[in-house]
Amino acid sequence: MLEEAHVALVPGAAFGVSPYVRLSYAASEAALFEACTRIQAFCSRLVAPYCKTCYPQS
Repeated sequence: MLEEAHVALVPGAAFGVSPYVRLSYAASEAALFEACTRIQAFCSRLVAPYCKTCYPQS
């Protein structure tokens, strides 16, 4: 995700909350919104090919 979306997340397993992720931030609201948009786009590219029922192609 870091290389493609330029957003870093920490696996939740490192904090005993698998399968979740943890993020840390110190940024403006606009920067956080952009980061969330990038995370959503990245995850949808991973999930969509495997779950066409859950994420139908538009």
